[in-house]
Amino acid sequence: MDSLMVEAESEEAQFEKHVYSLVDATPVATLREFDPDDLTTQNLINDLGINMVRPHVIAARYGLSAAQLLEFLKIPEVRRRIKVRKAIWESDDNQPERIRRMYGQLTLESAGVAHKMIADPLTPAALRVKMLEVSGRFGGADNRTGGANNADAVTGPMFSVQFVFSGTGKTESINVIQQTPTIDGEPIP
Repeated sequence: MDSLMVEAESEEAQFEKHVYSLVDATPVATLREFDPDDLTTQNLINDLGINMVRPHVIAARYGLSAAQLLEFLKIPEVRRRIKVRKAIWESDDNQPERIRRMYGQLTLESAGVAHKMIADPLTPAALRVKMLEVSGRFGGADNRTGGANNADAVTGPMFSVQFVFSGTGKTESINVIQQTPTIDGEPIP
């Protein structure tokens, strides 16, 4: 019976891999024309501007070859928009967003390990509950708002990091309310 389950899972895994390889091989951007209002184009420019992953990974994400991405970058308006997004990303005013995104990326990369620990029945229940709570908070399921008596309080998802320095025992906390940067009043994805 177990061998049949393994074989069935293997067939399902192979089918899933085949489906997503077909999807991943399909370009999502038409590179001969530049449409600044196309959401895919905006996201491609955003990904290149913030540079959190390498360009070949970004190209593959959009179903583009390296040559296709280089062809896309020949368009002056594309390069200008990437440069503007990069400047906004690196600006001092955008520091809270950079911190949130970078720690979000770390959280995403560690999600597989956390999931295995949460699902493992040998993990103590208290630790599993705490991990679920932290995972929910990082996933945006925990919104912080100002108190009922504080009408001027800034509201929105809270990102909080605490650093504990082992040599001195000193702690430092960073608490940031998520704010979306804008260009000409339009939010940047």
